[in-house]
Amino acid sequence: MIRRFQLIFAICLLIGWTFSIIYAQQSEPSDSPVATTTRPITEIVVNNQNSLPVLRLRIKGKEEEIFSFFNANNSSDRMDINCYQRKPIGSHITKRVCEPRFLTKLRQEKTRDARSGFGVGFNERDLVGLAEQDFNQLQNEMLALRAEYKDFSDVLNALADLVTGFEAQKKMVFNDN
Repeated sequence: MIRRFQLIFAICLLIGWTFSIIYAQQSEPSDSPVATTTRPITEIVVNNQNSLPVLRLRIKGKEEEIFSFFNANNSSDRMDINCYQRKPIGSHITKRVCEPRFLTKLRQEKTRDARSGFGVGFNERDLVGLAEQDFNQLQNEMLALRAEYKDFSDVLNALADLVTGFEAQKKMVFNDN
């Protein structure tokens, strides 16, 4: 019984493939002439909008360039800005996080204290408040480097333009208001 079913199935497949091949050969276009124009091209419109993933990659590249220059020229290793992938609590989607080393160390310290039972729960706003002096120093160093190095200032401006373009493209694609 199974053997008979397999034989019938194989025959049906062969017949089906044969008819599809014959139909495909009959429907191929003949040697009909293609319409061509002799009129010259007067204008070519180039759409300069990049896709969102391309813009994200360009932004990431500029950020890496800025952070590497800043890390090489700042006054202390505590001010170095490091980027890493992190999964927020309750999510399986990784997120790129860039933060100064002093903030990372402070988060580690507060987490260690909380796990030991010495600390109280904290959030990002609490950490930023605790590290306010360090953030002011970081901002002052960034401004000093921007004033001293024109190339660094140009890269920061290019990053600002890319982020503005990304937000505009995102708004256009997703019709955000």
